[in-house]
Amino acid sequence: YNVTDAGNWESDKNILHRKMSNEDFARKYSIGIGEWETKLRNAKKVILERRNGRIHPSLDDKILTSWNALMLNGYVDAYFATGHQKYLPIALKNAHFLDHKMVRDDGRLWRNYKDNEPSIDAFLDDYALLAKAYIHLYEATFDIHWLERARMIADYAVSHFRDPQTGFFFYTSDNATNLVARIMELTDNVIPASNSVLAEVLFRLGEYYDLDSYREMSKSMLNQIASVMDKNGPYYANWASLMGLIAYQPFEVALMGADAVAKAKQMQQNYLPTAIFMGGEKENLPLLERKYVKGKTIIYVCRNKTCKLPVDDVNKAMEQLK
Repeated sequence: YNVTDAGNWESDKNILHRKMSNEDFARKYSIGIGEWETKLRNAKKVILERRNGRIHPSLDDKILTSWNALMLNGYVDAYFATGHQKYLPIALKNAHFLDHKMVRDDGRLWRNYKDNEPSIDAFLDDYALLAKAYIHLYEATFDIHWLERARMIADYAVSHFRDPQTGFFFYTSDNATNLVARIMELTDNVIPASNSVLAEVLFRLGEYYDLDSYREMSKSMLNQIASVMDKNGPYYANWASLMGLIAYQPFEVALMGADAVAKAKQMQQNYLPTAIFMGGEKENLPLLERKYVKGKTIIYVCRNKTCKLPVDDVNKAMEQLK
């Protein structure tokens, strides 16, 4: 571990670090590899006993809604990109935890969970990121529950965070007390700006539920940002992504039938940033009405509610997306 009497760091202290593998070290000092590994195990026990006498670092064991939503979204991305089934159960377990512990009956969220108790009213990034993650999880499962939860969360944000004068959303709810001022988060930083994420959520929910009010809110927010985006591009990257989605007019991909989820997964292993997926075996969204055919799984590739000829083959549907 490169320990010396003089120390390898300041104040005659040593920082333990290795430069050689076990095999190389044993060979250099003519020690049998088995003998050396036994010596090393014994040495590690002595070091561990000494270390356990020191004050342990403090542990940050709180659970934040926004950060878990980011991870949930990431697991769904990994599930689509790699096709590995193991990622989806992890995403669902996390989503159910957030749903049961952090979401209240009216859509109001908790921000923090620690010692088996939620606390602190959530901020806008919690609402925006969790709604986005639930929408993404819906695309992986076609379980309408997640889309309905996303809409409930967005509805609460519109009612309690939106500034009617500007159309943007405050970072804090109108239920918050003892605030000198309510700020708005408009530029991306270490995570995307909460307003840009919520603008995307509103647009996508507007597409799913055919809600002009939500689409117009989203477009109004984007239009106000558009004039400053070219001056500081990296700080408006998420807004630019939304601009591309709206300008391109997304594909609406509806898959109806028993194999809808499996076929949607096949399609979503491709990078399709301008496609919105929906489906299942129930016609529970406006764009799914009159699309179910008993005994078959049909894929409808649509745009602005106008659909191409329905197909039952994933490759043919992918061709229609080009």
